[in-house]
Amino acid sequence: MLDVGRVVSWHRRKLAVLAAVAAVLTAITVAAPPDPPTVQVVRAAVPLAPGSTITADEVRLEQLPESAVPREYVDQVAAVVGRTVVAGVPTGQVLTTQSTLTDHAADPGRVIAPLRLDDADVVSLLRAGDRVDVLSAAGEGGTAAVLVQRARIVTIPTPDSSDGIGLGASDSAGALVLLDVDLRAATRLAQAAVATRLSVVLRS
Repeated sequence: MLDVGRVVSWHRRKLAVLAAVAAVLTAITVAAPPDPPTVQVVRAAVPLAPGSTITADEVRLEQLPESAVPREYVDQVAAVVGRTVVAGVPTGQVLTTQSTLTDHAADPGRVIAPLRLDDADVVSLLRAGDRVDVLSAAGEGGTAAVLVQRARIVTIPTPDSSDGIGLGASDSAGALVLLDVDLRAATRLAQAAVATRLSVVLRS
């Protein structure tokens, strides 16, 4: 004969165990820290070359933890499309307002050309808006040649270790300067940078 009392008691124990497990799971859920707040950011979908103009297919939107993004991050694709890249941006890097220049940074019909100089001390004397002549010399004792005359300095990117965006370098590798030049001058600078040492002199 079925012992009704025993069956009822067994079901009660089973329900008590399930209730205890549910209580433990609820306690774990309550004790677990909430997910960190996230923000929408614009990241480079491909490597962005210095002096290039950003297109819509070269960037993407993502959600990242707010604590992990640099200061002055950009949160809209439209805010960077058509702008000029200040310095090289690797794939995946978050773009900031310091990563780009406005589309009016160069004069009409001209381009922004990156120029890396070996002597960071010389760069420290330069300011945006200065006019410079760019010289090249092939090795020690080589004859210097004037590559570009009266080029306008658009900006001089500065490193910012606190946000990790890596705009420039002021160390033994030299420092970066962005110049407003015509396309022919930009081509000469790019070619000379491969095989010669570049320097600048200030013009009045």
